[in-house]
Amino acid sequence: MSQPGDPSAVARSRRLFERLLVVYPEAHRNAYGPAMAQLFRDQCRDAWRARRGWGLAALWLRVVPDLVKTSLGEHLANLKGAKSMNEKINLLLRPRSAPRVVFLVVSAGVACLVFGAAALITFLVPESYVSTARIRVERDATDLAPLRDARLGGSSYDPYFIQTEFEVIQSELILDRVIGELKLNEAWAKKYGAAGPLQTATARSLLRRMIDLRPVRNTTLIEIRVYSDQPDEAAELANKLAEAYHDYRRDHARQSLLAVQHDSEERIKTQEKRVVAAQEKVARLRKELSVPDPEPATDELALKYEPYWGAKQELAAANRFLDELRLKHEAATAESGWAKAAPVEFVDRAVPGFRPVRPNKPLNLFLGAFGGMLLGLVTGAGMAWAASRIGRSLRTATAGP
Repeated sequence: MSQPGDPSAVARSRRLFERLLVVYPEAHRNAYGPAMAQLFRDQCRDAWRARRGWGLAALWLRVVPDLVKTSLGEHLANLKGAKSMNEKINLLLRPRSAPRVVFLVVSAGVACLVFGAAALITFLVPESYVSTARIRVERDATDLAPLRDARLGGSSYDPYFIQTEFEVIQSELILDRVIGELKLNEAWAKKYGAAGPLQTATARSLLRRMIDLRPVRNTTLIEIRVYSDQPDEAAELANKLAEAYHDYRRDHARQSLLAVQHDSEERIKTQEKRVVAAQEKVARLRKELSVPDPEPATDELALKYEPYWGAKQELAAANRFLDELRLKHEAATAESGWAKAAPVEFVDRAVPGFRPVRPNKPLNLFLGAFGGMLLGLVTGAGMAWAASRIGRSLRTATAGP
């Protein structure tokens, strides 16, 4: 009997194995059946603890061939008293029927074995659901501004932008936000039977393996796919990843623009001081050189009052540069309003899946049946040829000289 704490996959495997014991002779079942069932149940528990569904699948791949081999051996042992070995060989290797019988038996046996193994793996591997969140991603305003300033010869195309954002979404910064907000350390500890909360590094590794990021061709859309054995969990994780990335890009854009604005304000203050200094220099030289008012023509001013003329040129250049700084500051202030919308926008939110996507049961069963028949035909043909050669040799030896 299975214990109440046994996982459902272990319990199903135990019940299936107990039913398969019917292939043994009745006397063998009565003598060894309970012990074989107990041993198999213990092996199932060990395999489940080690690798969960994949461990059970590997165990069945070892058990099924052994089950076929030992059951056939027990049946042959029971028949030993019925006929002599020579009679059995002569009956089995009759000239016409032997290769045909061997071909049919071996082909059917191999086909059933391969199909049974494929079916066991398909139904024992844990089911997996997928949910997809789609987001539109644009570059930050601070990234676009230099490109607009260099539009005479520059290009706004960045072949590494999407790949860079993929790495950001899977970074510790984003994943740790999701783990903290959803309390995955505690939730997954209960789910996987851990004694205490999972380490953040362990939860991060598990979450990263569940994520599949894909670009939508010829767009700036990104699909965030999350696989899980629970459809609600897959949808929640996909949406939370998209939200965490959205918040990160929004905060980063705001901080970048604030830094640009602060730097612009400091440069304006510094340039205003230079303008005041240039104005004071012009006023001082005008007084020292007794420049008449109104001022003479440009050529005469440059010739007779060269120091004053040079100071006026410096003042004009300082004012022009100050005007440029103020225009850039106004542009950065305007872009801050654009950044409030954030450079990431939800297109489709993830919803729980209706049916599992892994494993693909119809495809796996079809491949198991097709591969089993193909391998069975090849193996059966080879064994039939070998049986034919062995039968010919035995008949030759029996006939004598």
